[in-house]
Amino acid sequence: MPPQGSKKQRWYLGGIAGSGAVCITHPLDLIKVHLQIQKKNRNVFQLIQNNAARWGILSFYSGLSASITRQMTYSTARFGVYEYLQNMHRERGEVAAFHQRLAYAGLGGVVGAAVGNFADVINVRMQWDIKQPEAERYNYKHVVDGTSRIIRSEGIAALFRGVGPNCGRAALMNIGQVAFYDQTKDTLLRLEVIGDNTRGHFVCSFLAGTAATLITQPFDVV
Repeated sequence: MPPQGSKKQRWYLGGIAGSGAVCITHPLDLIKVHLQIQKKNRNVFQLIQNNAARWGILSFYSGLSASITRQMTYSTARFGVYEYLQNMHRERGEVAAFHQRLAYAGLGGVVGAAVGNFADVINVRMQWDIKQPEAERYNYKHVVDGTSRIIRSEGIAALFRGVGPNCGRAALMNIGQVAFYDQTKDTLLRLEVIGDNTRGHFVCSFLAGTAATLITQPFDVV
C-alpha cells in the first residue's frame, strides 16, 4: 500500500503544463535556434530587432503548433514512464533510491524523445524557414501539414532524423528536471532547509532547472 498521505501523481498534467508554457517561451526557443544557426554574428538584441523588422512580431511564433504537439507527446511520455516506475516503489511503501530515479528519468526521456521526435523535426524547420530563400522554404501550415508532407516526399524515416542526439539530450534533461528535483526535495525536506510548500517547490525547481540546463547545453548545438 502507498504510504499514508501520499499524493496521487497526475503525470499527464506535465504535457498540459508544458503545452501552456511553450505558448509563452516559444519566441525564446526560436531566437535560440536562430542564434545557433545564424551565419552573421548578431547578438540577441540585434537578432530580435532584425526579425521583427523583416517578418513582424508573429514570426516569433513560427512552429508553435509543432512545439505544442511536441510537449503533448514528449512531456506526457517522459513524465508517464518516470511516474509509472516510481509508483512500483510507492505501492510497496518504498522510496526509489537516487540511482533508480536517475535510470527511470533517463528511460522516460528516451521514450519521450522518440515519441515526440517528429514534432521536433517540424518545429525546427518551421522556425528556420523564414531565414531560407523563398524557393527553398518548406512553408508548412502547421504540424499536421508538415507531418503529412514529410511522409509523402521523404518517407517516415525522415521524421526520426536526429533521434539519437535528441534521445541523449532528453535523457539528461529528464534526469536534471525530474530525478534531481525529487532527490533535492527529499534531501532538503529531511534537513529541514525547506518546507513542503510553494517556496520549497520553487527552490527545488530552480535548482533542478539549472542542473538540466548545464548538462544538456552541449546537445543543443548538435
